[in-house]
Amino acid sequence: MHSNSEVNKYLEEGLNFYGLGKFKQAIECWKKVLEIDPNNSLAKDYIESAGGTVDRETAKPPSRLEVPPVRTTKPPPPSPPPPPPEPDRRTKVTAPPTEPDREAKVISPPPKPEREDRFRREMPFSKEIPEEPLPHVRDVPPLPEPDLEDKLGLAKSFFAENQFEQAMEIFESILQEEPDNLDVQGYYEMARSQQLKKYKSEVGDLSQIPRVSKSQSEILQQDLDHEEGFILSLVDGSLEYNDLFSLSNMDDFKTYRIICRLLRQGIIEV
Repeated sequence: MHSNSEVNKYLEEGLNFYGLGKFKQAIECWKKVLEIDPNNSLAKDYIESAGGTVDRETAKPPSRLEVPPVRTTKPPPPSPPPPPPEPDRRTKVTAPPTEPDREAKVISPPPKPEREDRFRREMPFSKEIPEEPLPHVRDVPPLPEPDLEDKLGLAKSFFAENQFEQAMEIFESILQEEPDNLDVQGYYEMARSQQLKKYKSEVGDLSQIPRVSKSQSEILQQDLDHEEGFILSLVDGSLEYNDLFSLSNMDDFKTYRIICRLLRQGIIEV
């Protein structure tokens, strides 16, 4: 009887081959898993992702890698209606002045500053206006943070839609909390491999010579990080893409990602 460690060994070996682009060797490793455990849904998913075929007629429980529906976060409870406005205390119902009063008093309008001071003196209720937010605004609870199951479901949805960059960001955040999660590691490696293919297609021939297409002031507005700034500093109009890869001291995936971002932002062109 074979132990789980032997199954995990072939799964990890297949992932290593897959990350190097050796899909045939990866499929062979995962088929060894099926020889040990014919119902291993993880190996079947990996084989199909690498372009191989498997027999799924064998009865098996639902795969834990099937993409669950993305659950949306419950909306916060509706805010209670705002309190009714206070009645205007300035409104006073008084009887119209009699004719003798109009003749007896002729008052010229006071200057503006005096009228404003008198308004403040005659409006004591203005001090009652609250300075703090209304209670129904303060009492709204913050939105809950998505749990790992929600993150994994969202990442798998991005993966199924070939949005590998978004999927990788979520997989990386999950691996920070669960670094030994084999399922997430497998999906991350496959997403990384597929995204590298997209980067290579976007950059094209590495013998091309890129050049800076924006002014220094425009570049400063892009808020580049130090790695992006370093790659940009190598672009002098005479070096090929191949030279940038040789001088970057980064792995090919990261260098491709930075070059693609600079191209998308219009900072460099060929």
